Amino acid sequence: MNQKLSKTAIISIDVETDWGGRLPASTETIRGVKVGLPKIFEILNQYQCPATLFINGEIVPYIQEEINISIQKKFEIGSHGFTHRKMPELSKDEIIKELAKSKAILEEYTGQKIRGFRAPQARIPEGLYQYLKQTNYEYDSSVFAGKMPSRFNNQNVPIEPYLQDNIWEIPVNSLPLIPLPMGLLWIDLFQLSLIQLLSSVSPLPPIVQVYMHPFDFIPAYSVEDLSIPWGAKVWYTRQQGSALKTLNCLLYWLQQLGYTFRTAGDVINSCSMS
Repeated sequence: MNQKLSKTAIISIDVETDWGGRLPASTETIRGVKVGLPKIFEILNQYQCPATLFINGEIVPYIQEEINISIQKKFEIGSHGFTHRKMPELSKDEIIKELAKSKAILEEYTGQKIRGFRAPQARIPEGLYQYLKQTNYEYDSSVFAGKMPSRFNNQNVPIEPYLQDNIWEIPVNSLPLIPLPMGLLWIDLFQLSLIQLLSSVSPLPPIVQVYMHPFDFIPAYSVEDLSIPWGAKVWYTRQQGSALKTLNCLLYWLQQLGYTFRTAGDVINSCSMS
C-alpha cells in the first residue's frame, strides 16, 4: 500500500441525463445537472473537496457552463461514454467509437487530456482494457469490488487500485457489511448512522470511493419514456431530498476519520510513482 494514499477518499460524479442516463440528451433532460450539480459543488466547497466528474459525451454541448465551473475548481474530468448505452451489448467497433468520440468532445470542450473512464451503469464489456489502451485512456473506474448482487459482484478483485493490462483500475468499494456499492443513494437509503455503526465492526478501506449522480439531488419528475424500467422508477421516486444532507454529513465524517480528498487522477499519479 502506497503510504501517500493511506486514508484517501475519492468523490466521483457520473454526469448524465436524468433517470440514470436513460433519457436522450436535450435541454429538458438534464435538470439534475442544472439544479443538482451546483448543490453538490456548494457542499464540496465547504470541505475543499475535489471531485472527479465522469461526463457523458452527448450532453457536453448542453453543459458548457458546468464544465467551465468544474475546470475553475480544478476538478478532474473523465469520460462516461458518448451515449449511455450498455456497452456489453455493443460491437467492438461501437465500443471503440464510444470511447474515442467521448474523449474527443471532452478534450475539445475542456482543453484538457482525458485520462479516465467509467462505463455507463458500470456494465463492463469483455476486452474493455484493450479498448481503453487503444483509445489512449490511462485508467478505468468501472469495477465495483466485493461480494455484491448482479453485475456488481467482483469478489476476486483488489479493493485498492491495481494494474490490468497496463490500464489502472480504481474500484468502487462496498458498504461496510452490506453487499452493495458505496453509492450516495445507497448510503442515504440505509442512513449514514447505520453505515457508521457497521464501520466500527468492518472499517472502511484505506482508499474509499463514493459515487453519485446529479439527478440524485433533485425530486424525480414523471416521464412517459417506456424504456425506463419499473425498478428505476421506484428507486428514483423514493428520493426525499435528503441526499444533500447525507453528502454533507458523509464528507464531515470522512474528514473526521482522517481521510484526505483527492481526485481519481491524482490517486493514479501516486500509484504510478510507487
